[in-house]
Amino acid sequence: MPRSSPGWHRPPQPTPGTQFDYSNSGYVTLGSLVAAAAEMETLEAVLHDRVWSPLGMAKTRLGAPVDPTAAVTGYAGGDGDFEPSQFMTVAEGDGSVYTSIADLARYEKALATGSLLGTAATAELFVDGQLDDGTAIGVLEEEGYGFGWSVMSGQGDAIAYHSGSWMGTATVYLRNLDTGTSVVILANGEDFDPVDLAFEIAEAVDG
Repeated sequence: MPRSSPGWHRPPQPTPGTQFDYSNSGYVTLGSLVAAAAEMETLEAVLHDRVWSPLGMAKTRLGAPVDPTAAVTGYAGGDGDFEPSQFMTVAEGDGSVYTSIADLARYEKALATGSLLGTAATAELFVDGQLDDGTAIGVLEEEGYGFGWSVMSGQGDAIAYHSGSWMGTATVYLRNLDTGTSVVILANGEDFDPVDLAFEIAEAVDG
């Protein structure tokens, strides 16, 4: 959009601090800000330098798998009717993280032990955020929102999870903050919803 366009100065909607509104473009913007603040060319460079390399996550990167020959093919559809669904993107910050279960186990260990950020800072990831008036963000009626994590702490054990689907994939990463049980599901089908299954597995493990 040209800078001369009247729409260029359109105010943010909703007003910041007044309402939760998940935005992929917002996370892309945040990724660019992180790279600029770190004085690095890309968000991937920051993550590699500060997270993946220190934790030994050699199979993790943004935008494309480290080894394309080892990556699974993603699909769309269901009930026996599937078609390949793949999409590479140069956008950083809103997803497109290629990784492996082994690397995610390394990441989970860092969260569980606080070895990456420290125990206090790690705990802050899972604290319900607040709007400017002091009320909880509230993604859904029973959920809050931490730093990228949906947080459930009103009934039973405190649970933090993040889920999503994109071209050919569906994922969920669930952590029971009270028992220490974590469940990660990576599916190569974008129409599969793994969230309920993750909760069922966590409940089965914790009895």
